[in-house]
Amino acid sequence: MRWVDVGGVRWHVEWRGHAENPVLAMVHGFAGSLRTWDALLPELETKYRVLLVDLPGHGDTPFPEKADFALRDLWEALGKLLLELSPDPPLLCGYSMGGRIALHVGIHAPNFLHRLILIGASPGIESETERTARQLSDHKLAEDILLKGTEWFADYWATLPLFESQKRLPTDVQARLRDARIRCDARGLAYALERFGTGRQEFLAGDLHKLTCPLLLLAGALDEKFCASNRLIAAHCGSTSVHRLEILDAGHAVHIEKPSAVVREIIAFAELL
Repeated sequence: MRWVDVGGVRWHVEWRGHAENPVLAMVHGFAGSLRTWDALLPELETKYRVLLVDLPGHGDTPFPEKADFALRDLWEALGKLLLELSPDPPLLCGYSMGGRIALHVGIHAPNFLHRLILIGASPGIESETERTARQLSDHKLAEDILLKGTEWFADYWATLPLFESQKRLPTDVQARLRDARIRCDARGLAYALERFGTGRQEFLAGDLHKLTCPLLLLAGALDEKFCASNRLIAAHCGSTSVHRLEILDAGHAVHIEKPSAVVREIIAFAELL
């Protein structure tokens, strides 16, 4: 483990795998941490130099001191982190909120990434009215987390329809997910909702043509909302190589529900000529 000060963020990162292998950077979603990827690492680290990153307000990365640090600051800071730590253009993989941030990096630094992998990611909300409603919803959730605590949040988060398929996971896996959510920092979660939530993001469909690196879009087949998001991204993308896959019998957190399938698809995509 180590800390790297870049772009106004004191990043907590962890390296796995051999130093001579290609770099694969992995960015978790909301209420996650770099431990989100543990089930994928035994195989991935045999082929890649895996860079695991805690996002601000998550894991051991504190939220920045800059009072007006916003989503643009975050994706710019992530790009600077990758430039500093990766000697060559890396593969970048992001899940959900981490996927939205990774998508920004790919759009605004199209020649920097070797390949981009998005898992359950979104290009944002098209309707301005719906974006505003999402901001208000995220603000209310942030207030509830601060008032009621992370144990309440963990139980609430597990009831969302987005995570319904996780109820079929083994009880020990469900228990670990709940424990990880409880161990989140309440202020960090509230900070991320207010600054980096989907309602704070512009709709990116008009910018997707700027993507030039090969792109892999993954979603669980049960996750209809993000399967539709992937279809939208693919339809607007200017990337010369777009691969869109839906993994059967899995929901939003497909890397947790079907880790072996996700690893298989990442490796196959990374090795495409």
